[in-house]
Amino acid sequence: MAEQESVDSEVGKEHVLAHLLSADDSRPRDEPEIASNIGTQLQHMALSTWSISILRRLRDAFGRLKPQSILEVGAGIGHRSAWIYDLFEKDGATPERYQLVEDGAKFAVIIRRLMLRHDAESYTKIVVGNLDALIAETNAWHAASSTGVEVGTPPLENQHDAIIVDGTSENRARSCSIVAAFPFTKWSSVYC
Repeated sequence: MAEQESVDSEVGKEHVLAHLLSADDSRPRDEPEIASNIGTQLQHMALSTWSISILRRLRDAFGRLKPQSILEVGAGIGHRSAWIYDLFEKDGATPERYQLVEDGAKFAVIIRRLMLRHDAESYTKIVVGNLDALIAETNAWHAASSTGVEVGTPPLENQHDAIIVDGTSENRARSCSIVAAFPFTKWSSVYC
C-alpha cells in the first residue's frame, strides 16, 4: 500500500488523468456478482448502462481517490452503484456520504434494496426527483437557512469529492453544466 501511495504521489500534473483512469491490476476484472445480476435485469428491461471497461475504470479511479463524499446523478436501477458498493466492501472502507439521485421512484425502490443489501444506510441518501427542481429546492433551502434558522436538510448535499452524471446524451450534457455551476464539488471531478 505504501508503495502504491508513493507511486501516486510522484505522478505529475500532466499525467494525473491518465494515471487516474489507468487499470488497477490489483483489482479483479470480473464484474461483481450483484452488478452482474442487475446487468441481466437491465437487458430484460431494455435499458442501457456503461460498459464494463468504463465501470472498471471508475471503480479503479475511486479506489485510488478514496472519495469521502460522492454524488451519483442518474443512478438508474443501481448497476454502477453496485460496482461502487462492491469497491467499498472489498476495500473495507466506506465514504462519509454517498448520495444517489434518480428521477423515477420505481428505480429508487430497487436502489434502496441494493443499499440495504450492502448495509449502507448510515452513509447513503437516495433522492428522487428532477435535477433542476432539486437544485432549485436546495438553493432555496440555503437561502432560507442563511438567516440562521435551519429546518431539516437540503434535498442535495454539496461539497462532494466526486460526482457521476448519467442519462441520455442531451440530458447528461445539460446536467453536467448544471452540476458544474452549483457548488457541489470540493474539486473539479465530475464524471459524465
